[in-house]
Amino acid sequence: MRIDTSIVIDGHYDALWDRIRIYPIERLLSGEPDGSWNDMQGGFQIAWNEKDLFVHVLVVDEIPQLGQGDEILIAFGSPGKGVQHLLSLTDAKPEVRHGSLQGIKSRTGPPPPSGSPRWPQSPGYTIELSIPLEQLGIKTANGALFGMNVWITDSDNGNSVESQWEWAGGLVKPGGIQRPLGKVELISSYYAGSESAFMPDQIWQEKEGMVIIEPERIERHSHWRLKTSPSGFTGAGYLEWQGDDWSVPPEPWVRRSNNDYSNERQPPQEEWLIVRVFIETPGTYLLDVRNIHKKEDGDNDTWFGRVGEPFHPGHPISRLGDNLKDGTGFTWLDWGVRELDLDRGVHNFFLGGRSRGFGVDRVVLYLKDDADVAQKALAPSTQASELRN
Repeated sequence: MRIDTSIVIDGHYDALWDRIRIYPIERLLSGEPDGSWNDMQGGFQIAWNEKDLFVHVLVVDEIPQLGQGDEILIAFGSPGKGVQHLLSLTDAKPEVRHGSLQGIKSRTGPPPPSGSPRWPQSPGYTIELSIPLEQLGIKTANGALFGMNVWITDSDNGNSVESQWEWAGGLVKPGGIQRPLGKVELISSYYAGSESAFMPDQIWQEKEGMVIIEPERIERHSHWRLKTSPSGFTGAGYLEWQGDDWSVPPEPWVRRSNNDYSNERQPPQEEWLIVRVFIETPGTYLLDVRNIHKKEDGDNDTWFGRVGEPFHPGHPISRLGDNLKDGTGFTWLDWGVRELDLDRGVHNFFLGGRSRGFGVDRVVLYLKDDADVAQKALAPSTQASELRN
């Protein structure tokens, strides 16, 4: 993600990393971790400005011994090609093992505080790193592509290497054959669904303080299946999410919140059910979903957010949900209803498949403080809104 300032390479955890995606380091090359969750886990994050590339490597290790056998290797090169620069990071000055990088800064620090992301009573460490972009041959930062790999070495006794993990995007074996590296692209910020520009054509018109949408009319991915059973739906049927469950990323990269700040649990934008509305009457609206599901487990839900809105604590991607407190069949959400301040114009929202089998029959927006409008908007017999020309 692009940042407007520089990160101070001092080993102290910077809260901005809370809202930047973590890429797990997850392919085991050799050895075996001891089986506990806190032996040999890792991930990394990337930020940049016009001058420097910043890398933050996070490692869970029950016996952290950087400089005494533990090591982090970071390789850079052209996308899909071999290594041009190979960097070794310990608790001492970074060492360039291959290539001619200069101006590098790095600093070891303790693990992030609990919840940032979740490191429950975990030992381990972090390494902050900055490299001038010009050293990597990058002249124009935004949109730049390069190859990169991150490799962790763990040595609990200081002599023999127990475990080696690598980023699944690529592989480098120092001193051996250099294989293709994983591709990295520098983008301005992590927007919801920055991987795709897909947007449906349909835009619904707000009238008299409400918008009522029949989602089966939305252009959508095939993972949203049209269903006509059981009966009780409005319109021509309802849509059921039949794609992957997008709920919790692998340990230890689990956010404690039910808001996804980092896009780790989001399907790509082309899989979203995107709801587009034109608001004529500015005000505070409530968004509700008439839904259906089969299990009462508290996790019958979907991700919800605004298309094109950055992930940060002020505007997280949130859960909408229903746990059947108001009965089975088609019901309105009994938790997760969202309050939105909307001005005049087009607003683009999305529902992302979090729980397989979650069905969406209607999506409604209605003015918050108007009881008559609310009653009409939530009545299944009320006619759906018209599309905007």
